Amino acid sequence: MGRYIDDILQPGEKVLYSTNAHWIFYLPAIAAWIVAFLLFLLSRQTTTEGIVLLCLSAAAVVAIVALYWTVKAWFHRWITETDVTNMRVVHKTGFVTRKTFEMSLDKVESVDVTRAFSAVSSITAA
Repeated sequence: MGRYIDDILQPGEKVLYSTNAHWIFYLPAIAAWIVAFLLFLLSRQTTTEGIVLLCLSAAAVVAIVALYWTVKAWFHRWITETDVTNMRVVHKTGFVTRKTFEMSLDKVESVDVTRAFSAVSSITAA
């Protein structure tokens, strides 16, 4: 299965820029993996059997959640494409049900990029 943009290119149209979703989607998974690792380390530092079992159980639950969030973030990045060609801007998301947004470059008058501290951006095309 190739990229969506490769299937819809018009004659004479060239891809100028291609990207997918930002890596920030992995942040909850990264934080959960760190917590799971810290809980595992904590279980190795204590000698009380009940606390060891509690820490290991909590680490296992957090690791399962972290794995789910990792796969979810990877899948989101995998199914999201944004491409700029010499004729239009194309944004595609979805796997079974595909949602696309296309705008001719003739219609784009300006692009306003607002970047917050958290690296989540807001892009407005007018």
